[in-house]
Amino acid sequence: MSAPIDAERADLRRDGAEKISNVFDGLSASIVHVATTTSTNDLAKEAARAGCVHGALFLADAQTAGRGRQGRVWSSPCGENLLLSVVYRSPLLRRFPARRPLVPLATGLAVAHTIADVLPAPARAAVKWPNDVLVFVGETRKKIAGILVEVVGDALVVGIGINVSTTDFPEEIAPVATSIAAVRGDNAIGRRQVVQALLGNLEHEIERVLAGGFPAIRARYEAAWCMHNAPVWVAAGGPSKEGSSTDAGYAATVIGLDDDGHLKVVDGAGIVHFLNAGDVHLAPR
Repeated sequence: MSAPIDAERADLRRDGAEKISNVFDGLSASIVHVATTTSTNDLAKEAARAGCVHGALFLADAQTAGRGRQGRVWSSPCGENLLLSVVYRSPLLRRFPARRPLVPLATGLAVAHTIADVLPAPARAAVKWPNDVLVFVGETRKKIAGILVEVVGDALVVGIGINVSTTDFPEEIAPVATSIAAVRGDNAIGRRQVVQALLGNLEHEIERVLAGGFPAIRARYEAAWCMHNAPVWVAAGGPSKEGSSTDAGYAATVIGLDDDGHLKVVDGAGIVHFLNAGDVHLAPR
């Protein structure tokens, strides 16, 4: 492993807690930073069950069982990328429990804004419903971050993986994955810089969506969205408010979002579906 990454890791462990806590009052109320774990969400869920404080932050250099939505593996070389989970216990969660499903959307928006601030033009970061973040450079579209939000009692565990320094991806994901370093062409942006910006954006967007529902972030979400009028494939088992799905899934076109953050699509028969979960794939470009 390169000396710059070793130095950055030591720097994170030595003074990351002090630097982060000086900037943010809510998130990073306590910080656990480990070399290796199964997943940071596992650490955060265990702490949440034990009654840890709101804003408890868990970071790892590597994960042996990192995962995303639908049980997919999240792979990351040791020390290169940002792997974190935050325990969220805002009073607004107890006041508006029905708004919990909106937290992944707010989290995706926060991640997209964080990444966008460090990318050179013409690259742009965009959110893909419900909670992936992609980077577009010309006709190229690649994933740079993923989010997994889990409910633990009265808390939410918000797990985030952002590709920061990796430039050598496994062959099977190289065509669809990228990182901040790969887009920039340098390693000028480190994990600590990303996490400091991310936590402020994260708290801002989550509190907004819990207080005001999806309309409170809708304009910013749609401005950062990459699915306007996009052709998509709704995978098998993708539930909708009507409860309709097929074993094989179906092709559709995105027509927007409703006030509850559900994805509106129209299928080939002209039937409009309102999706509140599931797997929606953008058509190949």
